[in-house]
Amino acid sequence: MKVNELAKRGGVTAETVRHYAREQLLAPSGTLIMAINFFRH
Repeated sequence: MKVNELAKRGGVTAETVRHYAREQLLAPSGTLIMAINFFRH
């Protein structure tokens, strides 16, 4: 899944997704459901 797709589904900006990936709070190998739930809370 691309950054923009994940951001849209999570209700956040693409830059937010990139920030969490840079901080290693969101790993590329993580599941989509976990990532979306993370951003919604």
